[in-house]
Amino acid sequence: MVAGLPAHQDCAAVVGPALQHLDSSALAALMKELGRAGLFKRSVELFDFLRRQNSPEYTHLLDIYTYTTAIAVCSASQHLQRALDLMAEMRTRGITCNVHTYSALMNVCIRCNEVGLVQQVYKQMIQEGCTPNLVTYNTLIDLYVKTG
Repeated sequence: MVAGLPAHQDCAAVVGPALQHLDSSALAALMKELGRAGLFKRSVELFDFLRRQNSPEYTHLLDIYTYTTAIAVCSASQHLQRALDLMAEMRTRGITCNVHTYSALMNVCIRCNEVGLVQQVYKQMIQEGCTPNLVTYNTLIDLYVKTG
């Protein structure tokens, strides 16, 4: 349905009201699939629609799953500043970053050729007591292979 919408039509206007019936992992899966299909703008539209809402029907969807997915979607479109802003917004909302969030942000940094920032994000992750996982280490290996 979303893929078939004209480019000028805001998908949140069409599917926004139905989002309140999803849980956050289903919404994160939808956002991820939109990104995989090359519909990054649509994924951003849906997430930004939720961010503008001030009712509990929608705000419960703004959690670690959807924020992490929104950050990950920034990778393909190389929107580093948006990814950084989303992570800061998570903290403002009291949502604790996890290993997946940090790994997603590190991947955005790599895609944007911000080598130093990848290392800063990793250091911050360690300082905050978040334990790296295999994805994190693979991300670092990818960084060092690309940069020598």
